Amino acid sequence: MAKVSLVFSFVFLFAMGASAGNRPASSRLIATHRALYPAVSADETTAPQYPGGKAAMLHYLAQQVRYPSLAHINKIAGRVILQVTLDETGQISAIKAVHSDSPVLEKETIRVLRQMPAWAPAQNNGVPVSSTYLFPFHFQLRDTAANAETLPEINMVELSKKIWTDAPLQPLFISEEVTVTSLGVAR
Repeated sequence: MAKVSLVFSFVFLFAMGASAGNRPASSRLIATHRALYPAVSADETTAPQYPGGKAAMLHYLAQQVRYPSLAHINKIAGRVILQVTLDETGQISAIKAVHSDSPVLEKETIRVLRQMPAWAPAQNNGVPVSSTYLFPFHFQLRDTAANAETLPEINMVELSKKIWTDAPLQPLFISEEVTVTSLGVAR
């Protein structure tokens, strides 16, 4: 049996043209991960698909994710990156935070992903396979001075190693970062 290499494909990022210093955390994660773990594979891996595609997934997240009232009252903003496993049947399992600036924000994102419907699974050479999917969320207060503050940097090397350790033989896919504001979801 051929050993499956880590494969990056179908990265959906909103700001791919940003300069290196201003790139979103998910973009920097991909670059770091590729540098640490270059993928060399003749296998053809296709990304898992949310029912209805990327636009439907982003619509689902926009409808479901709410800025937690406790976080809003306490002026908590930050980033949460969740890692999920999509098994061979497309079911979401093993939801965990690989980065979280607040347990309150983390709890909300986990709640939403637990309710997500089954996906069409990733495929390797036409065969359904488990895959790892990252969901980055950015919670931002719109009505305070905290808006001007930048989020603390994420240690991309450590985050990349953490993901690799959890699922070294699964293909990795990353969603577009979803920005959740106190006024609603703004992609």
